[in-house]
Amino acid sequence: MILDLKIWPEQFAKLSLQAKPFDVRHEPMPARPGDVVRFREWSPDHRDYSGRVIYAQIRYQERSDDFPPEFEIPRGVVVSHLALVVPDAIVGEDQGQGLIARP
Repeated sequence: MILDLKIWPEQFAKLSLQAKPFDVRHEPMPARPGDVVRFREWSPDHRDYSGRVIYAQIRYQERSDDFPPEFEIPRGVVVSHLALVVPDAIVGEDQGQGLIARP
């Protein structure tokens, strides 16, 4: 499954540089480990998508209840740990195939 999610420019930059290998969302999070997320950069100034996208595969997820209390993670939050992937030009990405892990 490929899920489209909106992401703001600052977070998009961190994800693209692999400086932020995770994403934090409120539950319910429709994606599960193994799914691919297409992050679409959202421009809050223009109130529209910029056209830039990043693909990432969810490696594993942790819910707020999984963290010790001292981490102070708000209830109802899912942390998805990500690995960037690139679409394979030969196989269509919309069929959920043709995605390879970036080294």
